[in-house]
Amino acid sequence: MTDPETVKTIEENIDIKFIPVDVYTSMTEEIQRNNEKIANNDQLKLHEDDLVEKTAQLEVLKKEHAEVKAKGNTLLGLDKWCDTCKGGWGNCGMRVKYLMDTYHTPEIKAKVDIMATGKCVK
Repeated sequence: MTDPETVKTIEENIDIKFIPVDVYTSMTEEIQRNNEKIANNDQLKLHEDDLVEKTAQLEVLKKEHAEVKAKGNTLLGLDKWCDTCKGGWGNCGMRVKYLMDTYHTPEIKAKVDIMATGKCVK
């Protein structure tokens, strides 16, 4: 079977592709190497362990952040912020958003400044 036309006709009729033995061997070895990589999931295990550790650290940090934020709000008086009363500009929450969007004022500073004028205090 050295005639290319004969080989092509046979391949088309039986829906098979003939390849040289060295190409076949190379393909099977590559498949075997990839299967070994799949079976050896040490790196995946390392990443999964790292994810579990980082997730636990994140939970601790979230809890600490909530505690610090609550303490800071108490110290600054932001625990008395009502957010819904109406000043001359509309409701106070919308005023803070406007100051943040327009003048890039930090949220806490905007709230403290509004409360310093005697507005938006429970």
